[in-house]
Amino acid sequence: MDPATKIKEFNDVPVDIILEHWPKETPLIVLGGSGRYTMIALDFYEVSFASFVSLTLKEFKAPPTHLPFASGYMCLISFEEYTQLQRISPSKNHSRAFRINSSLVFDHLKKKLYVSTRNKPCNHPIQKISASYQLSDFVNKLLSSNHKSSHEGSTHNAHGDRIKLEARVSDKTYIDQCKKAIADIRSGRYYQINLLRYFKIPQKLTAEFLAKKMLSQSGPYGAFLHLHDSLIASFSPEKFIEIKRSEESFSIHTYPIKGTLPRRKDPKTLNEDQLSLLNSQKDRRELNIIIDLMRNDLNRVSKTGSVRVNDKGSVHTFNEVHHLIASLSSELQDNLSLNDLFQNLCPGGSITGAPKKEVLQAIQEFEKRDRSYFMGNICYMDDSGHLDSSILIRTLLGQKHTKQDFECEYAAGSGIVIGSQPQQELEEINAKCAVITGAATDIEDS
Repeated sequence: MDPATKIKEFNDVPVDIILEHWPKETPLIVLGGSGRYTMIALDFYEVSFASFVSLTLKEFKAPPTHLPFASGYMCLISFEEYTQLQRISPSKNHSRAFRINSSLVFDHLKKKLYVSTRNKPCNHPIQKISASYQLSDFVNKLLSSNHKSSHEGSTHNAHGDRIKLEARVSDKTYIDQCKKAIADIRSGRYYQINLLRYFKIPQKLTAEFLAKKMLSQSGPYGAFLHLHDSLIASFSPEKFIEIKRSEESFSIHTYPIKGTLPRRKDPKTLNEDQLSLLNSQKDRRELNIIIDLMRNDLNRVSKTGSVRVNDKGSVHTFNEVHHLIASLSSELQDNLSLNDLFQNLCPGGSITGAPKKEVLQAIQEFEKRDRSYFMGNICYMDDSGHLDSSILIRTLLGQKHTKQDFECEYAAGSGIVIGSQPQQELEEINAKCAVITGAATDIEDS
């Protein structure tokens, strides 16, 4: 192991306890939702996004640890970053990057807490934004707290656990947009387009409430970022790309999602619904279009002939929905920079449509706004060269309202193909809102 990397092991400390003790005004980065691991960044700097993406894969040479992430870089990529579109709000929500030198990593299977530190200098820091307290003091305080909650009811907001959504455009307007998209497809403008519907949240929500809700209800690629006056709470079930290092070569893996069916509460319907989605011609057609798009995207960064479709689409079940998920992989070209990689792959095909260039222009025409971080990406690259990332679906964005709470917005989308039924697409969006509301009925038409 690299002598600059240190990992200390402790018995399990519940993540909730960390969040309750976390200083209220201190920025917070949490990665990992309902999966085995959760990471909380402790010592981190913001660095120039341009300097981060200029790094090449081969610059990441540290020996791997037994943890999926410990120290390295995390970046937040806006949807518009690599679209070449003229931004509608050019000053808002740019891509950002952070150097993480120490972190808490929770292994929920083994019930262990690991404290990881790596003494790596931060090149070209913009600002140090992590906590000002000493790491050892912080951990010792938590270990001596007997894991008791510091206050009752900490997971509740002023309106309880339920979050209400108010649609920014009416049901009728969204259905009309779907009809227009289907007409565009029939005319040959594009094959598929992903349209978002945006929702205002009338409640003012606290960072602690949203962080805990993310950890308890998100998909396996959930994330929470509280960065001064803004926050992101992502309940995403969708991995974007993963890069794995083997000796001096790198492989890339991607898992596009297309095809959605609401999950019914009766467990007796599980097999029936999974089979229904698996055999849906409309959903299968939708996924096949994105598989072809992702094959083309991967070909631009991969060694000739190495792109493989490993799974043409199998059913995966989450708290509120069933999805069809495919799997593709390839061997990456030598000497790629991160910018080369993102330039050719972002934004992800599953949340644009095909062909990508044409639908990106159409999306802006339909939605009349920047998507910002909605449908963008969170990426983590550790010092050994392992990269993992998500697509920011099922994601909530917040702006500081008062010292304690945030005004928030949510977005959910649906992929439109020639066989789409607008009313069904609307119902699919409502199902994707249930991770936030707890029920598809907690949505108010505008």
